[in-house]
Amino acid sequence: MSNSPGGGYRFLAAWSDGVPVGIATVSITDGGPMMEAPGVHIHVLHVEEHHRNQRVGTALLAEVTAWARSLGSDQVVVDVPPASRDVARWYAAWGFGPYLNRRIASTAGVRRRLGVRGSIDLTEGRRAGLVRAAPTAGRAAGR
Repeated sequence: MSNSPGGGYRFLAAWSDGVPVGIATVSITDGGPMMEAPGVHIHVLHVEEHHRNQRVGTALLAEVTAWARSLGSDQVVVDVPPASRDVARWYAAWGFGPYLNRRIASTAGVRRRLGVRGSIDLTEGRRAGLVRAAPTAGRAAGR
């Protein structure tokens, strides 16, 4: 799949009367351990608000799936932020289902919760007291 004409990326645009009304950016993904085979990853699929419900997004999605098919891939993946419920419903209507539940946190926040300050010397491991469990609180502690 990586030897596709034009490389492993595509930028698609939908036009109306000479004006761009929608875009999609996609790339080939190796699939990772969670996918059965390599596929196409939709990074962005956006339609200008006043052109929605006119099948512009549907046309862009059709182009994405045509490219995936030309590459021999039968999988398309997209990341949808949890707050984008309308977007999630739109993709679900086209057969997209849950894939994984990705979490995000700031490094500083995780280190604070871990009780880590400065650098960590892992050469001595747990015996030196450098790796310890975070204190429990609230419900997790049975309160």
